[in-house]
Amino acid sequence: MTIEKQEFDDEPELHNWVEKHIDDFFGDVIYLKGFQISTRRQKGGTPDGFILDLNNSSWTIIESELIRHGVWEHISEQIIRFIVASQNPATQRKIRNRFIRYLEENQLIDGISKKRAILPHQLIQVIENIIESNTPQIAIFIDDTNQDLEDMAEALNATVKIFRVQKYLTNGRVEYLSPDGVKTTFETTIENVRDSQANNAAIIESLGGGKLVDRVGRMDIFKLTSGEKVIIKISKPYDYGERSTYWYAINPKALENFLKNKVSHIIFIMGQEGLVKVPMPVIQDYLFNTQTTKNPDGSISHYHITIFGHPEPIFYITKRKKTWNLESYFIPIS
Repeated sequence: MTIEKQEFDDEPELHNWVEKHIDDFFGDVIYLKGFQISTRRQKGGTPDGFILDLNNSSWTIIESELIRHGVWEHISEQIIRFIVASQNPATQRKIRNRFIRYLEENQLIDGISKKRAILPHQLIQVIENIIESNTPQIAIFIDDTNQDLEDMAEALNATVKIFRVQKYLTNGRVEYLSPDGVKTTFETTIENVRDSQANNAAIIESLGGGKLVDRVGRMDIFKLTSGEKVIIKISKPYDYGERSTYWYAINPKALENFLKNKVSHIIFIMGQEGLVKVPMPVIQDYLFNTQTTKNPDGSISHYHITIFGHPEPIFYITKRKKTWNLESYFIPIS
């Protein structure tokens, strides 16, 4: 058997393969072919596709690229333009209407509404909320990656998922392969973007001082003067009944890196209320029990973390009504 790696003829060749395997990578989603979207100042661009994920209340812009076209010369400009365009209310309405029209034309609204146990008009409202309230994820399918591409992804204020797809000639026959299966070869999360925007220096100073000793993606690892190694995660308050609620997320790869780097505590910033410095064993016990978002292959995409605030902070699992009291780890923000 002879196997020879080949270059794609062009981006459409790559995206034709991607379209046929959307369900493999994203599971039960609604896919639309790409169409032009515009920024508020009418700078237009056409992504390769759009995904609406009703199960995870998210939507995604898909772009298929070839690394030889250059990260800074070509790829970054397009991706940034798509992200800016997605914040344009006119673009959001256009995408929302296209998804609704697709469901209507394919007579899918009643079936999906019944499956979700809601009325058809409520499904329309759900779609509106997903498109208009959430920053889209960016899924880049590409034949190869490099440090520039990963650096670019980490700089964006969005969740970015990079999937590799490669072309081979096997005994004279063209075949396509994702070397990483249906998993990403590189991924950022919007939670990590927010965490990196925390005033880490002030937080570390309030804990008695320390210094930056390492970095995992966007996450800084600090060593406190006490000898403890910590990372910082941040959340604004959300209304949930009578208590302030704070939401965070950790993906398995990040957790693995924290343990590998001997992180002893994670500091969860609770808006202006204060912070909790939680030992890693407590966090691992909570993550073992908490809710997760799954990849199509059943593996864990990320763990959900919920903290209730005043009168005492607690880890909380909604479906199981289980709690972990964090009062002994709480430090008010002065």
